[in-house]
Amino acid sequence: MKVHIIDDKEPTLEELQKLVGGYIEVQYIAKTHLILNEEARIHDLPLNKKAMKICQDLLDNNIHTGGYKIMPIYGDVVILKGKGKLT
Repeated sequence: MKVHIIDDKEPTLEELQKLVGGYIEVQYIAKTHLILNEEARIHDLPLNKKAMKICQDLLDNNIHTGGYKIMPIYGDVVILKGKGKLT
């Protein structure tokens, strides 16, 4: 499973759909936009342990969210940072 990090420009909907392989779902975790495949569980996509680790680290390093645990993440993921964040 892949984790795509975009930080140089705000991607289009079509770009995001291509990267996650379908309809998108947007989650906001510790000031970071996380783009997931909305139908990952329906399509039985594998667990994305790398994305889960990155997200858990984001939570643990944030004073307001430290101690929270993230739910399982399935399929390819896009993380938006810097100029890549959705407006």
